[in-house]
Order: sequence, then C-alpha cells, then structure tokens
Amino acid sequence: MLRLPTKGESTPPLVLPKQEAPKAESHQRRRERQSAEIFDETFAKKQGPDQTLVRIIMAGATTIIVVLLAGLLWPKGGNDTDDSDSTSVLPPELIDLPDREPESIVNTVLSSDLVRKQLEPVIREFLESPTMEEAASHTRRPTRTLQRMKKLHGDGYYSPGFRQIKWNVPMERDGEWAMLSVEDSQFRTLPIALVREDGRWQIDWESWAGWSEVDLTTLRKEKPTEPVTVRVTVDPIDYYNFSFSDESKWSSYRLSDPEKIEAVYGYAPSLGEIDLRLKPNSGEKDLRFTLSVRYPDDATSDNQLIIDRILARGWVITEEAP
Repeated sequence: MLRLPTKGESTPPLVLPKQEAPKAESHQRRRERQSAEIFDETFAKKQGPDQTLVRIIMAGATTIIVVLLAGLLWPKGGNDTDDSDSTSVLPPELIDLPDREPESIVNTVLSSDLVRKQLEPVIREFLESPTMEEAASHTRRPTRTLQRMKKLHGDGYYSPGFRQIKWNVPMERDGEWAMLSVEDSQFRTLPIALVREDGRWQIDWESWAGWSEVDLTTLRKEKPTEPVTVRVTVDPIDYYNFSFSDESKWSSYRLSDPEKIEAVYGYAPSLGEIDLRLKPNSGEKDLRFTLSVRYPDDATSDNQLIIDRILARGWVITEEAP
C-alpha cells in the first residue's frame, strides 16, 4: 500500500537500483591442467612394473617349452641313430617258432625286405607261368602237384597273372611257413602260402587252389564212410533232419566248396571240441577250414555227413596229417 511521506520526511526514490541474482553453487571441481612432461612421467611410472612382469612370464614360459621339447626329441637310451638307415622303420626279421599243432597259425610280422627279395619273385613266377608244368615247378612236391593240377583244371588252365603284394593285408609266419595276400591280373585279392623246403621257398598249391581229396559233388555221389580231406568254408546253420534230427546231440554247419557252387551239411557233437573250435566269433563268416569228413554207415541223405576231425583252421596244413 503506497504511503505518502509526512512533513519533514524525504521522498524515497521511486525506482530501486538493479540487483544481480545470486549464482548457484557449482558442484564441479575445476581440474588443474598438468603439463605433458608430468603426464608422461606419471604414465611411465605406472606402466614400468607391468611390462617387467610380462617379460618375466614370457621368459619363464619359453624356458619351459624348450625343456619339454628337448625331453621329447632327446634319443631314448642314449643310442646313436643314423637317419640314413631306412631299415629302422621296417618290420622285425622272421622269427623261428617251435613246432606246433597243424591247425596253429601264429601271427608274426614278416620282414618287408624278405618278402620283396625272396617271396615276391617266387610268387610272380608261379602266377605268371604260362603252363601247368612251369607253374608246378615253383610248388611244393611238384610231381604230385602237377597230377592234381591236371585233375582239377584239365585243359582249362590259365595263368592268373600277378599285379602286386597286398601290403595292407596282415602277413603271417609259422615256422617255415609264410602266408600273405596278392592281387592277380583280375584285381582279386587272394591268400597264398609258401613253405621253405630244401633251402628255397615254394608255393603251397593245395591251399592256393583249395584242393580237396574229393570234391563235394563227387562226395555226395560216393558217400564215403572213410574220412576224406576237404577244404571248405564253414558257417553255422540250423538244419536238423534224418540221421541228425536231434539238435541237443549235434551242431550243424554248412560246408561250401571254394567256388561256393556246392555245399553239404556237416555235423559235430554239440559242445564237443570240434564244435567249439568251429564256432565263429562275433561278425565272422565263411571261415576257411581243412576238415576230415565221412558219412555215417547208415546214411539216409547225400548232403549230411560227420565232421570227423579239424586238420587246420584255414587251408594251410603246415604238417602232413598222420
């Protein structure tokens, strides 16, 4: 409310002087600018110890790696080695084994040097021979072999040819016997056996050809009651009939000739020694065996016979059967 001045009071100014509003207090602190020299010196002081630690760690790791590599590369046993000696990577030499049962074939690595220098030339000459007479000259018991070759082949003999030794197939050694596989001119991979007799390696033609004393076709016609030798592939089969109908007494097997054209059924006493040795392991089939077989005296079927004896697991008989 406007008041008028009384007598004796001075008249106040009508316009008040301008007053500046108070400034708000700032919460920011002004940072003092440091010179480049001071910054560089501070940074160097902070980084120096870390770099030293890194160098120490790297040096330690390098030392450990060098020690480990030296341990791995240092020759074992202190023996001097000659890098130029290529024989250090070859299989061991042939190992002579004691006499074993005819069916025993012991897996022993053959020397690659012996295979190339002694076995391969004999195999090549045998497989590339143009006539039976020449082929028989490279075999064990050449006179008997030639007679059996003529009986088996007649006038239809031909040279199988030779391509290569199959190095990726296991090779075996049993005493004076060597077993390996070859590839013939028809690209078939076939097992072949050699025996060292009279100071030289010779082909075992009987195992090569799957020779049987009587072929299965003739066997079915003649039904011999005396044991005969056959080379066959063997597979278990459930077939019980006629004279062999009691499956609690017998175990049955299909016996096939080398060409798998003809087959008969062979029987062995259930869980007997022959039965247990014929049974394949898991996944095995068409196992090769050399067997002695015969028909029962009262045979009522031409395709069922008795397995009298196992002469060999495989087609190689390392010793003559008595």
